[in-house]
Amino acid sequence: MRKWRAENPEKAKAASRRDYQQSGKAWREQNRARVSESRRDAYKERGYWQYIERAYGLTRDDYELMVIQQGGMCAICGTHQPSNRWSDTTNRWHVDHCHSTGRVRGLLCFSCNGGLGHFKDDLRRMKAAVAYLERHAGKA
Repeated sequence: MRKWRAENPEKAKAASRRDYQQSGKAWREQNRARVSESRRDAYKERGYWQYIERAYGLTRDDYELMVIQQGGMCAICGTHQPSNRWSDTTNRWHVDHCHSTGRVRGLLCFSCNGGLGHFKDDLRRMKAAVAYLERHAGKA
C-alpha cells in the first residue's frame, strides 16, 4: 500500500479525501439534529450581524466598541440589562438611530427603545408626557 501511495500521490490524495468526506458524511447523518441546530444557530448569528451592518452601517466590532463606550449600559436609563422580554433569547442592545438621517445615536435597552418608538422620536410629545407625569406625581 505504501508503495502504491508513493507511486500514485494524486490518486492517494483523492482517495484519502474521499474517505475523510465519507466519514464526515456518515457522522453528520447519524447526528442530524445536532448538525442542523448548530447550523441554524450559526446562520441566525451571522444573519443578525449582516442585518446590523446593512441597516445601520455598524460592524460587530463597532457595536462592541459602543457597548464598551457606554459602559455596558442603556444610553437612556443606565440599566445593565439589554432586554426584559421573556422571549428575547439574544439579550442584545437595540441600535437607536435617527429615522430621518439614519445616524446611529446609541444602544438602548428594550424598554427605552420601545418608548422612543412609541413617541415617534417627537420631542414635543415627550415633553408633554413629562409634564403630564409631573402634574400627577404623588397623586394616588
